Amino acid sequence: MAPGRAAKKPRITRRKRPAAAPDRNAAVAPEPLAAGQLVFQEDALVAAQALRRAEDFVAQQPLFCANCCGPCGSLLVDLSLANHTIHRAELLNVVRTSARDGDVQRLQRWLDFATKRAGLPQVPGAPEAPGLHVMDVPDTSPQADLCFCSLDCRNTFPPEMCMEKSPLLSAANKLIATAALLPGGNGLRSKDEFMTLLQPLLQCVRGRSRLSFSQSMLEGCHRRLIGVLAERIPGTKAMARKAARALVAPELYSRIVASLDTRSWSLNGETLPSRLGQYCESAFAPGSAMAPALQSEAAQVLGPVLDDLLQLQEELSESSAEEVELVVPLPQTNEAKKSSVVFWPKLLSDEEIDQILQFSAKMRGESEAQWSTCYLQSGGAHGSLQPILKKLKDLALHVDARPGGWKRLHGDLHTRLRSRCVEHHSVTTGGALPDPTHFDGGSLFTIDVMLNTPGVDFQGGEFCTMESDDTLHPHHFGKGDALVFLSHKAHCVQPVTSGLRQTLVMELWEGEERCCNHRCQQRWGPCTGSSSTAPSLQRLREEGPNLFAATAFDGVAFFPSLGRILRQSAKRRKAEANVEVLFEEVKPKAFVRTTRKIRKGEMLVLK
Repeated sequence: MAPGRAAKKPRITRRKRPAAAPDRNAAVAPEPLAAGQLVFQEDALVAAQALRRAEDFVAQQPLFCANCCGPCGSLLVDLSLANHTIHRAELLNVVRTSARDGDVQRLQRWLDFATKRAGLPQVPGAPEAPGLHVMDVPDTSPQADLCFCSLDCRNTFPPEMCMEKSPLLSAANKLIATAALLPGGNGLRSKDEFMTLLQPLLQCVRGRSRLSFSQSMLEGCHRRLIGVLAERIPGTKAMARKAARALVAPELYSRIVASLDTRSWSLNGETLPSRLGQYCESAFAPGSAMAPALQSEAAQVLGPVLDDLLQLQEELSESSAEEVELVVPLPQTNEAKKSSVVFWPKLLSDEEIDQILQFSAKMRGESEAQWSTCYLQSGGAHGSLQPILKKLKDLALHVDARPGGWKRLHGDLHTRLRSRCVEHHSVTTGGALPDPTHFDGGSLFTIDVMLNTPGVDFQGGEFCTMESDDTLHPHHFGKGDALVFLSHKAHCVQPVTSGLRQTLVMELWEGEERCCNHRCQQRWGPCTGSSSTAPSLQRLREEGPNLFAATAFDGVAFFPSLGRILRQSAKRRKAEANVEVLFEEVKPKAFVRTTRKIRKGEMLVLK
């Protein structure tokens, strides 16, 4: 090398990394698709309902087939269950004893008698109602609560394999039984046939997956499955169990459960529509083929049912109202039970009481109910009562802040409290609030003012609270007197034995002042609820689908193609979603639609 010449650096050749081979199992767009376009639809490979004891069923839940998970029975069955006019166990017992093998006419006669109403008018073009069948077992059997949409579904259903407490394990057993048994249910398929049938499920999960079940629980479930399969295999009991265990080894069973556990789709009322909801959409839609007279008839039937469901929704939301993150914390019921009820004499004068009664009389319609409520805040019309309502609010704030008070508010927190509802209660003979555990969930303070004279205008109707020793303590207050208490303190009203009991009730909460015609559950923003009793077609069309959907199918379902999208979406969490899953039918059937324009061959990522 010549002096002063720099040495050449050796050239480094970088080898290019080979491109990753495309995943042949990846779910991709088959062609260019516009936003909102259907990519594919898929029936569940396997589905199972959440099993509960008969007494755990809410009467409003409709019936679903234990085999195919589609709806069972007529629309009148769904309506009667939703309206609490019949109970599920009672209905299935009638089918078992009087209307066996789908005697539709006999079942219809019983429904007409039990519900005291005819069915809903038929929507033009509506599909025919499925059947309603049950198993011929004693009422005490766990299988007595199962129902089926057809005799074929009932006769091909392996009930012993689907009675696990977990719907996921029931679905696993149901899938294995279908794949393992020969047509007719006697004898086992070959190993190759069995694995071929399971391939759509097993290919969705690679490697080890963490199970959400204990090993002992899995072993017990597998042991019961092997016992049931062995009963369907000819030969000795020992040989049959050996053959069943060879086909469904514990390791394979765990893998099947793991595949379902990670790729199943939980179904609930937010994903599946209900038949009554679909009826509302089709019967009351603008331009519906149903005659106006029949629309009015259907509205008269469904209006009260919708009101009942709305009231139930409000009651259920009371228990979760305190879960909202609030600046002013709500007391737990046990804490509120220990708090005192404050008696305040002569809060309102006779003139103020007359003003309240006259105002309520202008708003209140005719009512024959034993307990009727007029919401004085409706539409903001209670402005003329503001001086009186300010008295009630100031009293509650004073009671909280005084020495020995509850001390729920500190500093300027009192500025966050506003009126939630102002109610005029009128209670006639027999009327009562009998539940001793009732409390005004979600509110902080409640003020009750007596508007007439106990012992003169009415008899009975004592106001009682549940105390820390779990005894009911009566509180006596006369005309114009007030009782102030923490809203979460349990209270009740004994039956009125004669006369008319009238009270003014105001609840204070952390939220906006409400002017809607009900006890609102929406703290902030526009109210989304309504308790109007007028069965308007628009109200039924808009609110019916959502309210009735709360009574839809509850369980799990597995969709092979959807499982592939779920798997690849989990690996690409930062990728932009381009599809969503919708459930547009009453049965477990998935519809995958695009959320934006996508090109041919683009990988599908779930929203």
